[in-house]
Amino acid sequence: RSQDSNTLHGRVEAVSKPKMLMQLVAVLFILIAAASQAAAAKEESVCDLIAGHLPSECICSGKQTFSGIVDCKVATLGKDHLGIQVKVAPCEDPAHVDFTVTESAHGVNFTFGSFKAGHEEDVAVPGATLDLPSVGKVGLDVSALIDGDLDELTVKVGLNACGEIKGHKVCGSSLTNKLPFWVLHGTYHFRHVCKTSVEGELPLVV
Repeated sequence: RSQDSNTLHGRVEAVSKPKMLMQLVAVLFILIAAASQAAAAKEESVCDLIAGHLPSECICSGKQTFSGIVDCKVATLGKDHLGIQVKVAPCEDPAHVDFTVTESAHGVNFTFGSFKAGHEEDVAVPGATLDLPSVGKVGLDVSALIDGDLDELTVKVGLNACGEIKGHKVCGSSLTNKLPFWVLHGTYHFRHVCKTSVEGELPLVV
């Protein structure tokens, strides 16, 4: 009987050890998955970095970590409504922004794609004019600049307008307190956001 008991105990022990090992492996996988989810939850996105610097008329959205879309309802000048949407893509090669300007009075919906790092330009918005009291009609521009690298990337994107008063060219705040309207106007640190964008390799910024 003693021998039979020992044999039975050995069989139970032999069965229990693999079972316990499987349970330990299962627990380990659960812990690893939980840790991975926690790490992912802590990862910052482009919107996380820029949202605190946006004007109150703008919100940043987007499900992707490596880019964000800023949507702004800029101003209402009489019956004219201005809006601008900016896609910020610092992790692409090269870093760039795309923007779309809307102006209701003239049915304007103008998109400018891939304004790349290393450039500065005032882009005229075709067909978009503002009718300002005591000034008349003025043209609408997008002022844009991107320069630097992922450690310090300067991004400036905003709406401006220029017109003539008594033969002199005047722009922005000289025309209306609504302009210039800066959507983005600062230097941002994107390296840690972009570090896993392409198999852990950082894209080059010109």
